[in-house]
Formats: sequence, structure tokens, C-alpha cells
Amino acid sequence: MKNIKTKIILSAIIFLSFLSFLGTVNAAGPSLYISPASLTKTVGNIFSVSAGLNAQGVKVFAVEGTLVFNKLSCQSITVADGLMAQSVPTCSNPHFLIGIPNGTTSDKALVTVSVKAGSAGPASISFTGVDIIGEGTSVGSASTGGNYTINATPTPTPTPKPTSTSTTPQPSNGFVGYV
Repeated sequence: MKNIKTKIILSAIIFLSFLSFLGTVNAAGPSLYISPASLTKTVGNIFSVSAGLNAQGVKVFAVEGTLVFNKLSCQSITVADGLMAQSVPTCSNPHFLIGIPNGTTSDKALVTVSVKAGSAGPASISFTGVDIIGEGTSVGSASTGGNYTINATPTPTPTPKPTSTSTTPQPSNGFVGYV
């Protein structure tokens, strides 16, 4: 009887340890994101999105990566106030290395990007080469991009030309009819 109790308790401990291990494996770490994550625009529209950091409570001091544009033409990139860009992103070279003075453990805007919608169809902004740096070590490399729908420019509907229904007086040539 004592042996059975021991096996049940030991099994429960192993099971609970396994569950807690699963919880730590699935815990989300810091990541970069594009906001808004989705939009619908028309070819030629210019709109702004932001790239941000979701620190998930982890102290982050720097972020590095490169923005990738698909069917969107970069118009400008502006680094958020209060950040220290060691590698300033530009439209011709959208790589960034941005320091966060004193670090942060919360959500933080990094850059604002102005883009122009290209051809009709799906378009996106994503990241490559992401490294999120904590206290002297990498703490993450996850990122989520933005996906956009670009619609063709609407073709204007031609308006019908009005037809004349008024009667134009006919010249009488000086002749007056008799009754």
C-alpha cells in the first residue's frame, strides 16, 4: 500500500514538472513588430507604419535588423525620439542598430516609415537579421511584419452627356401662316 502511494505521488510530481516545463518553453520573449499589422490601400497611396519593440518584461538595451519592403516604395524612415541610432536606417539602406538609453522592459516605438503603395496585390514590410540585445547578451530574434492589400486605382465611370430635349425655334422666314 505504501509503495502504491509513493508511485502515485512520484507520478504526480513528474506530471506537474512536465507541465511547468511546457509553460516555460512556450513563454514569449522580446520581439519586433510592424504596426498596423494590416491595411487596405490603393496603388499610389502614401501611408505610415511604425516598427516597434515588445520587450515582454525583459530589459532590452539595443535592437538590430533590416526592414524589407515588398511592393511598397520607401519614402522616409524616422527614428523615434529618445533613441540612439548607431546605424541610422534610410530608404536606400534600411539596416538599423538602435540603442535604448537605460533600457526598457515595455513596448517601445523604434522608427516610423512612410511608404508608397506599389502595384495591386499583396504587399508587406518585414524584418531580417533581427537581434534584440539585453544586458550584454542576445535575448531574442523574433519579429512580426505587416501585410497589406493594395487595390488597383479605380477607373472613373464616364458620365453620360446630356441630350438636348429643348425645342429650338425654327426661323419663320417672315411667313406667317393663315388660319
